[in-house]
Amino acid sequence: MSRSGIIRSAVVVAVLVGGAAIVVAAADGKKGVQLVVKEGDRRVDVLVDGQPFTSYIWPTTLKKPVLYPLRTSAGTVVTRGFPLEPRPGERVDHPHHVGLWLNHGDVNGFDFWNNSEAIPAKDAAKYGTIVHRAIKSAKSGADKGELQVTEDWTDRPYHDPDRARPEGDVPRQQGGHDRHARGA
Repeated sequence: MSRSGIIRSAVVVAVLVGGAAIVVAAADGKKGVQLVVKEGDRRVDVLVDGQPFTSYIWPTTLKKPVLYPLRTSAGTVVTRGFPLEPRPGERVDHPHHVGLWLNHGDVNGFDFWNNSEAIPAKDAAKYGTIVHRAIKSAKSGADKGELQVTEDWTDRPYHDPDRARPEGDVPRQQGGHDRHARGA
């Protein structure tokens, strides 16, 4: 990737529900996986049987889109709050460890893994940013939900007007499940 180059990726986040262990009607009667697109809030909420599971979010305060927070089928949050929603007594190190995300520490010489607002300005040129561009599709269903988005992997921040447009795509990813668990 050149200094102004970017890679466009189509990412598929599949949320799957399998087996009778978790396919139980919620109090509101909604079954299955529901994706609720809220582009104005920079998020897509994922509900399983009417209950929150996670959200695909792309706030401008992060250097990448993430799934946050992640909850078990009992509703227990398993992701830490920092830096988005710090909790008392929680460690406040590694601000790039937010929710669940896909990236890599070295893509054509740029570090997409460690980037965060904590990086000193003098070092920022070494780090990449993954920019959410568009929701290609959001599909709800009885057994699974699928969210397909377009992201730019770039060496420029969200707000940089000089960021180049991408030339190509990289392969997409999907999550999995077994009969007793949720997958993302």
